[in-house]
Amino acid sequence: MKKHYPEQGKYIQQIRKSLGGYGPKEEEVLAVLQDEDFDFEQYFILFVKKNYNIEAEIERQTNLRNTPETEEEKADFRAFFSKFEALIPKNPINKSKFLDTLEQVVLAHLIDNYPELTNAEPEDIKKLNTILGEYIPKLGYDLIDHIEDIRNRDA
Repeated sequence: MKKHYPEQGKYIQQIRKSLGGYGPKEEEVLAVLQDEDFDFEQYFILFVKKNYNIEAEIERQTNLRNTPETEEEKADFRAFFSKFEALIPKNPINKSKFLDTLEQVVLAHLIDNYPELTNAEPEDIKKLNTILGEYIPKLGYDLIDHIEDIRNRDA
């Protein structure tokens, strides 16, 4: 959207910034757009029509689907997939969710234990957000790396 429809892309970025937290937040942004009756579909259809030949892609996909696989190709795919599957962690860490949760826990602790923060001046709140924005990601990623190191060592 930002590249092909700059005005609408800027609007969507403003929505994302207003949500706070870490990571892309696609679901939350889409929920706001839906609440505001933003017609995202029209931009998507225009983009696809302008940049892709749908009929040619459908024909290509149909041809791929109708091409029989050899037994060797099937065996190669199964071997590749089994190696790939072994690399996927059994309980992957959603980094954005991890950082959001970490920030929520820290904020809840600060608000519960330091009530003066709830009545602080706007510039004090802004500085608190700056501090959290600087240190939460570093702490979170260090913790995630440590957890993954332990998992890799135990694997």
